[in-house]
Amino acid sequence: MKNTLEQLEQVLASELNVHEEFLVSARQFNKAIREQDLDAIDRERAVHDATVCRIEKLEVERMSYCRVLAQSLGIKRDPVKLGMLLEKIPPQWRDRLSMLQEALKKTISELSKISTSNRILLEEGLRVVHATCSFVRQSAGSRYAPYGKHGRPVDGPVFQTMINKTA
Repeated sequence: MKNTLEQLEQVLASELNVHEEFLVSARQFNKAIREQDLDAIDRERAVHDATVCRIEKLEVERMSYCRVLAQSLGIKRDPVKLGMLLEKIPPQWRDRLSMLQEALKKTISELSKISTSNRILLEEGLRVVHATCSFVRQSAGSRYAPYGKHGRPVDGPVFQTMINKTA
């Protein structure tokens, strides 16, 4: 059991580190959106994708160690939560693991806040793009009619423009 507790502690510490890296990246992403730095946005998006994969792997590991511990402690409930295990493990391990769990919860909470901010900024940007495209389409009249509404093709005559040379 001691070996499994040590491995669980290592996984929780790794999860905390990865979430802290993710939080730094999310802040950089927020800054890049505000500054309209497309290269930085793309770079941070790639970091986000890789980090999410790492988090998923660590979560699977954590859940596996929690199941092993639950079996050794006689807990038959599924899914096994870390909180259930903390009640049954020795006090020295309870303190160590609960400190990691609390730090992880705090980091995830901060990450959730900045991610919400990023989502709002991106949604507002998309609204501006949509409004701009609508305005251009309306002000151009029938000149851009072949492009239709929301990117769907429109039945009708095909016009040759500088962009659309389909004639």
